Amino acid sequence: MLADQQAAEILAEIPGHAMALLFQGIARRLRGNPESAIKILTPLCRDWPDAPLPNLQLGLALRETGQNEPAVRSMRRAVALKPGFSDAWIALADLLAATGEADAADAAFASYIQCSGRDPEMATAAAALQENRPADAAPILRSRLQRLPMDVAAMCLLADIAARNGRFNDAEALLSRCLALSPSYRAARQNYALVLLWQNRPTEALKECDRLLATAPNDPGALNVKANVLRRLGEYQESLRIYADVLEGDSQQPKVWTSLGHTLRTLGRTEE
Repeated sequence: MLADQQAAEILAEIPGHAMALLFQGIARRLRGNPESAIKILTPLCRDWPDAPLPNLQLGLALRETGQNEPAVRSMRRAVALKPGFSDAWIALADLLAATGEADAADAAFASYIQCSGRDPEMATAAAALQENRPADAAPILRSRLQRLPMDVAAMCLLADIAARNGRFNDAEALLSRCLALSPSYRAARQNYALVLLWQNRPTEALKECDRLLATAPNDPGALNVKANVLRRLGEYQESLRIYADVLEGDSQQPKVWTSLGHTLRTLGRTEE
């Protein structure tokens, strides 16, 4: 209400003030009057063609009035103007998912994931996890998911926290939801395979590894997870072959060396 009043005061003094019009349009949308917001934002987008935020706000208002096709166009205009606009990417992905355009939604989620690390909240949460401070990251991520229930990057990080705390069912549920929205999210799928493995479901984990390797057969992370799964299934020779292939490509892989050592010890090859 206050933002709308302030914008009106500025517009009384300076008619057509672009920023005041933008604030007024946002305020009216947030107050549950998207029709009024559209009337303000539509000419603003026309008169301020290189500004991404008005296009995003117009897209959100259009969606709220059920005008999904023009909403998609407006949101696509926003990300075309600013490719690193994470808020616009997730809004677009959310809308595409809601309208059943699964492939387009997956692509939009992928673009969101790529630029989400530059979002201050996500960067803070990720840094806390890297510094082994999950208790600091968790409230940030939960708050974010309350505001943005389709934030797949936040889901993936929150699943990581759940897995660290041994809450594998919670981690699995988060990652399953994440992959339903964004099937191409490789980090989430790799973590999903690990969570399945930790729950002693290696056959299911192996299917996830094979899905990862179908599109990137030389991915060392996916190969390492697959080798660990095969070791759990008792297929030690194939597991050893994969470890050797990964290390041949990059010998600076301490986790792979450790896994290789465990496998050799299991086979009684202690000197190796």
